[in-house]
Amino acid sequence: AYGWRQEPPPPAVLEFTCTSETASVQNGCPGKTYWSLMGGLPWVRYYNLLLAKNSTSKALYIEGPELQAALDLIWG
Repeated sequence: AYGWRQEPPPPAVLEFTCTSETASVQNGCPGKTYWSLMGGLPWVRYYNLLLAKNSTSKALYIEGPELQAALDLIWG
């Protein structure tokens, strides 16, 4: 709960992003991401996770420790 003068944190965006090693997931990594839309906005906390090397167009994988670190940053 937030005190009567305490503001809630800004919304967080967690984007799963491909790399050159996982380009087959989306027929090549798109040049545009949500970062290009929201990365500079002061009222949005933006985070991204890189897809793991074993990701495919049918199944996405991420590294557990990286997900935990991102969630720790988001949730404190």
